[in-house]
Order: sequence, then structure tokens, then C-alpha cells
Amino acid sequence: MLYAPSILGESLMDDWFDGFDRLMSQMDREWNQPVYGKKVSDLTMMDLQKILNSNSDHPRACEQLRLTIRQLCRQAVRDGILKRDISDGLQIPKCPKPSTRFLTSEEVEKILAIDFDEQDKLFIDVIYHTGMRPAEALALQWSDIDKKNNVIHVRRAFEFESNKPKVKTTKTGVSRDIPVTSSFTQMLLRRSKTSVFVFLCGDAPFTRSAYFTMSKRVFGRIKEEIGIEGVTFYTFRHTFATNLYYDGVKPGIITTKEAATICGHSEHIFLTRYTHLDDSRENIDELLKRMFG
Repeated sequence: MLYAPSILGESLMDDWFDGFDRLMSQMDREWNQPVYGKKVSDLTMMDLQKILNSNSDHPRACEQLRLTIRQLCRQAVRDGILKRDISDGLQIPKCPKPSTRFLTSEEVEKILAIDFDEQDKLFIDVIYHTGMRPAEALALQWSDIDKKNNVIHVRRAFEFESNKPKVKTTKTGVSRDIPVTSSFTQMLLRRSKTSVFVFLCGDAPFTRSAYFTMSKRVFGRIKEEIGIEGVTFYTFRHTFATNLYYDGVKPGIITTKEAATICGHSEHIFLTRYTHLDDSRENIDELLKRMFG
């Protein structure tokens, strides 16, 4: 149990203390970083920074944790529990570069067989079949889906300011077109269109917290139902790119440059990340049949 400063009565700080205590309980349970036994008023920025540093391999969790800690500490200052905001200056630790994780065909089959909510399933389908970055998929608009040419135009992405989405350019600053099958285009366009954006949180674009909630829900079900851990939405993007190499570039259906363009990479990064490839001829239709039947 965390201890309140002795000069404050519990009735003056119940609301804040309850929130802070629940946060610390979550840290202890999920990240195994107990701070129990230390007065709230004795906590320092280094105590909080150590918690973030020890979770450097979970950058998104660190971002959410930092945001929550900052909100609680500001409230603690207003309530007189802390003399100053000890969260001021907290830094998101640099994340070690993870190895590129991709899914086997058997894993993909099991994941796609899970009875996800309609929107959760569609989000997975879009990234798996297009290789879009999650931030690009969140910003996808109905007008980006080209039914005539069976192409998805990737024109923008979301970034979050606090919790709110803000439209920006793609990571490379360049728009690109991703070819898809006609059946995939038709599947997308069968959905009801209640907004400019394809993916919604209620009747508005996704917020940061809504995206985290969806991620936790999706990956929790994957782990619970089929026992696969370490999956993120980027895993589906990496799987798409890996398939693009083995089923497209290696057999000579498309060139390395074309594959890199579809993924929104430079040719050098695509080669470095996925393997050493040879340029070859273009045949998009044959490639799509190989990848998605």
C-alpha cells in the first residue's frame, strides 16, 4: 500500500490517492515495478523514470504510462500532495530495435479464424492485405478506395497530440498506391459508410486511447484463443512485406523497387529488412493470386 503524507488527512486526498494507487497496482502487476512502501510525497522523477526505462521494449505502453503519470502528478500538485510536478522531464526511453517478426501461413489462418468484432477484423484484414502502417490505416478514407482500378491510395496518416488524432503525411512524406484484389475492394465497400473515415471510434476518428484499447483487445484474444504471443499490428505489415518478397520479387513477378514502393519503404530499407533481392519483371495480377488466392 502506498502511504500518504502524514500531515494530510485521508479524506482530503481519497480521489487522487485512489487513482494513483490503482496506477501503482497496475505497474506492480503488469510491469513488475513495485513502488510500494514509499510515501507519495517522497517519490522523485528518477523513481518514475526507472519504471519507464525498465519497459523500454514496450514503447507504446511507455507512452501511455508517461501520459497517465503526468496527469496524476499534475493533479497531485494541485491537491498539495506533491510540492512540484516530479513528472516534468520524464523521457520515453529509446527502444532497442526489435527483430522483424512475421507470421507463418498457419498462424495467419488461425488468427483470421478468430471471431473478432467487425471493425477489429477489418483493421487486421486491411493491414494484412495491404501492408499499410497502422497510422495509415487509421487515417484511411472511403475516397481512398479505388473500385475501378482495385487500388488503395495511401495519402495520409494519423499522429496523436495528447489523445486526439491529427492528420499528417505518410512516414515518407509521399503518397503511394497499393494494388488489391477485386474481392478485397468489394469486401471493403460493402461496409456502411457513416463517416469520411473507414475506421471509427463511435462516430469519430480513432483516438490514441481507443487505438490502445483495440490493440489490447485484439492481441489479448490472439494470445488467449490460439496461444500466439508477441503479435502487433506491425506484425501483419511485416508479414505482407515478407510475402511480397517470397511470392513476388524472388520468383520474378515484380521488382525490388516496386515492392519497396508498395510498402512505403526505400529500396535500401526493404532490402536490408527483408533480404537480398533481385530486380525482375512486373505482373501485379499474378502476384495477388499467389499471395491471396
